[in-house]
Amino acid sequence: MSPFSLRILVVDDEPDVRAVIAEYLELREHQPIVAESDAEARRLLEAGEAWDLALVDWNLGAAPGGALVAELVRHRPDAPVIVITGDLDPVLRGPGARVRVAAQLRKPFSLRTLEQTIAAVLDAQAPAAHT
Repeated sequence: MSPFSLRILVVDDEPDVRAVIAEYLELREHQPIVAESDAEARRLLEAGEAWDLALVDWNLGAAPGGALVAELVRHRPDAPVIVITGDLDPVLRGPGARVRVAAQLRKPFSLRTLEQTIAAVLDAQAPAAHT
């Protein structure tokens, strides 16, 4: 693995989206940690699983992704969260909407956009890590 590889939590209830993101992250020498639901992501959190960044679908079927985002930020404030959403309204609503997320990706998005968003989030965090 690259010295810059990251452990990235990927939470999305769409199997194809999860699979494409996970495969792409592996090709970029990152280690994806995949969850298909908020319940599975919470189990990973409770088990003490560690990650450097999270990609979380805002709408996880019947469960509001915003509640999961709020919980992830509360338990791992050092790990930025990028919200994935297919909503036409780019404003995040519901539980967790007041939580500051690092970025939003609107579905459908290209893998290039995913890579650029991850890079921008990491670049924005770099100065904070050195203060």
